[in-house]
This record gives sequence, C-alpha cells and structure tokens, in this order.
Amino acid sequence: MAFDLLKARFEAVALAKSQVAGLQDLEAEKPVDTDFQIDRFIREWRELPARPEGALPFIGLGLGRVMTVAPDAVDDDETETFEFDIVKARAQALALVQAKLEWLEDQNSQSPLPDDYELDTTIRQLRNLPPRPESDPPYRGLGFGKVPVEILLTIQQLRHVMPQAKSAQAFLDPLNDCMQNYQINTPLRKAAFLAQLAHESGQLIFTREIWGPTAQQRKYEPGTRLATMLGNTKPGDGSLYRGRGLIQLTGRANYRSYTKAVKQRDPKAPDFEATPNDLAAPQWATDCAGWFWSTRKLNPLADAKEFKIITKRINGGFNGLEDRMKFYQRALDTFL
Repeated sequence: MAFDLLKARFEAVALAKSQVAGLQDLEAEKPVDTDFQIDRFIREWRELPARPEGALPFIGLGLGRVMTVAPDAVDDDETETFEFDIVKARAQALALVQAKLEWLEDQNSQSPLPDDYELDTTIRQLRNLPPRPESDPPYRGLGFGKVPVEILLTIQQLRHVMPQAKSAQAFLDPLNDCMQNYQINTPLRKAAFLAQLAHESGQLIFTREIWGPTAQQRKYEPGTRLATMLGNTKPGDGSLYRGRGLIQLTGRANYRSYTKAVKQRDPKAPDFEATPNDLAAPQWATDCAGWFWSTRKLNPLADAKEFKIITKRINGGFNGLEDRMKFYQRALDTFL
C-alpha cells in the first residue's frame, strides 16, 4: 500500500468528527479523559500556553462561563459574577473542534499543514501510541492514507448501486480495502455485500445507531437476556456499545472480538472496546462490516445467490427484504 497524505487527512478528520459526534451527548459534570485531549488540541492550534497543572480542562479558554446574579441584587448593583460550567464548556469546545475539522477537511494541500501535526498528535495520544517519528509525515502509521493496489470497485459502480450515497467518495477506498481483506472479490459476492450495506446504512449515511432509547434499545442494558448475549455488563454499556459500522456491530463482546481480530492484521488499529466511537469512521465502519460478513460465512451464500439467507443472518429475520432486493438487483446489473 502506498501512502497518500490527502487521503490520510480526509480519513483522520472523518475519525475525529465521529469522535466529536460521540461526545456531543455527554453530560458528565466532572472532567473525562477526552476533555483534556480536546483542551490540548484547542490550545495548540491557538498557540496558547499549556493548561496550568491542576487546572480543569477548558479553563482560560473563554468557555463555559455562566453568569450568576445575587438573589437580592437590584438593577444598578454590580453583583454579576461568572461561574464555570464544564458541561457548557465541553459543548462549546466540541463546536470549536468541529468547525476546525471541517476547515481542515476542505484543504487540498499536498504538503502537511500545522493542523495535520496537531491532529496526528491528538489521535496518537487518544490511542496511547508512541509519538510520530520525526521523519514521518502526519498520519503515517495510523492506518490512514493507504492506496489499494487492486481496484475491485469504482466510484461509478458504487454510485450505480447506491445512487443517493453522498459519501460515496469517502467510502470508496475503505470498501476496496475491505473487499480485498475479506475476499469479497467476485461479481456475486460484491453484489450481495453492497446491497446489504446499502440497506443497513441508508446508502452510507448511518454508521452509528440513532439512540432514543427505544424499548428495544433499553434491552441492551445489563439485566436482560439480550444484554447478556451482547456482553454488556456495566450500566451505560447499551448506549456506549450501540450499533456502529455499515452492518451495525452491537454490544461490548462484539466490539472486543472485532478488536482482537483486526489487531492481528494491524497492531496499530484502535481498541474499539476502549474507544467505541472509532468504529463509526469510514475505514473501520467498512472493515467491521467485512469482518461480520466473513465470520458469518456469507461469501459461500453469495456465490450460491442465497440472498434471503444472507438477510436472515444479518438481520435475524427478513426486515426490509424488499428494499434489500432492489439494491441487490441494481448491484447484479452493475457487476454482471
């Protein structure tokens, strides 16, 4: 695999944006580890001094200020004060980071930008990886920017199968890598695989299960038979290990199993049990779908055109079969 900086930047930003999306619902009133990483990232791009040792994250960044007025104050009293609210500060910080990431995503420079180095450092710290070697460009060694040798799927083919897939370009290379890794490499296999992905992800829109929680999602929490099957053992595991990926991988046990499998191939891959939001990024959302496909032995069924049986193994039933069949026919028309 060759290394492409533009592709690596795009993939790193996609990963970071998925992390930000996963934190937007967080209402913890005490600092969490990610708060400190976000604080450092903001200070570095603003070229500010490091956070004072012992200080809360986001202190001194102008975030999280809540005005308070004494109960007995009158209009002309100067009794207004400001308190620090970490929940508000976190939300404002995430909005800043999101805007920064969107700016970086639009940059077409073939040379590394200062923000590339900052994002590289943040990702390595979140993954507990060693610092980037000085001679390496940003993102090298993180699994980003790989250019596949064999092209199993073109952008024209992908858009023919999924005409509403606005993210087709972002998923094209991950899909090629995935189909190579899991031998989804014949017309029948590609057709069945892409048809199921098209339905499961809403044509590459959804890589993270929308959370209510619904009545069914409440069953993900410990104390139910479903939670036991999913390996969810701690309060909050249901939401934390909600469905992610193009074939919604769900449950702590499945996240752990996928981590173990993918690290055998790529030791630098994330620990998805520790950082579950990584699974929503295009690279891993696609790869985990291929892993699911392979572990359920769906290639032989695709070879035999047993599309209904594939649907049952993925869905547990035949929900959305008509929609899946429409995509399957489009895919067959594309590859045969």
